[in-house]
Amino acid sequence: MVVYVVRRLLWSVPVILVALLVTFALMRGIGGTPFHPSESEVIPIPVQHELEDYYNLDRPWGVQYATYVWHIARFDFGPTLSHRDESVDTTIKERVPVSLELAGLAAVVAVVLGFAMGIGSAVRRG
Repeated sequence: MVVYVVRRLLWSVPVILVALLVTFALMRGIGGTPFHPSESEVIPIPVQHELEDYYNLDRPWGVQYATYVWHIARFDFGPTLSHRDESVDTTIKERVPVSLELAGLAAVVAVVLGFAMGIGSAVRRG
């Protein structure tokens, strides 16, 4: 049993890396950068280049992917781009309790309905 668990844990590493690669490829496939200004906001070109350098967007995709995986492995998700004074970590910490509450309520509803439907199926065969 221990060999089975260890084998499954070892297989989870490449599966996670492939999932991260797919996510990374989809985000790169969108094109552009998050620093393209809206029509009302003008960001000077040198500032755009500085931001791209800071976030490694001017590096080859292999370096970007390695940096992406390294930050995710350390649970360092960086700053949000929509809320300038917040990090993604803070956003996640604020929203996890609500998500867990919703998941718990959904599980309770699923169990109650599952038992009711199971009992109903057992009472009325076929």
